[in-house]
Amino acid sequence: MAWMFHKSPTFDKPWRDVPWGNKKEDFDYVSKFKPCSEAQHLRVLLHGPAGSGKSSFINSVDSALRGRIGTRALAATNHDDSFSKEYKGFRIQTEKPGTYYPLVFCDTMGIEKGSGRGVDVENIKLIMKGHVKDGCKLLPGSTPTGSDYIESPTINDKVQCSGLCCSCHHIEPDG
Repeated sequence: MAWMFHKSPTFDKPWRDVPWGNKKEDFDYVSKFKPCSEAQHLRVLLHGPAGSGKSSFINSVDSALRGRIGTRALAATNHDDSFSKEYKGFRIQTEKPGTYYPLVFCDTMGIEKGSGRGVDVENIKLIMKGHVKDGCKLLPGSTPTGSDYIESPTINDKVQCSGLCCSCHHIEPDG
């Protein structure tokens, strides 16, 4: 059993140098970031096909900024349809309890082929304009109404940045 605890010469040094940059400087930049307008945060909408990794991306950013593994945005693998069924914003807490990075990553259903499946383009437009309330269940083929619809959205309800997620496993060339 003693052989299990000997140091291996194979892994004495990294097999390649990765230019990660200055980690502290990068984290300082993110933590000191302030939106250019009167908005309290930068709202980032992630969209793309079902199973493309939108929720996983949010979990990766959360894990990197908090310094520990996070799985707040539930994600699934091997799904042909959307696992996320609602529009949900995720704020990432800083090292100080009760304070957050000035970023909100928004997760939603995936864009799917066929009518009555996935998030509608019209609902993405409503989300971008800030008309969809956080936590709203997005039903294919319908638009938010009642308490899920924000009649007069503020700058903090509107999306300032959009990110398209797509999986390399799902890209198929046409023709």
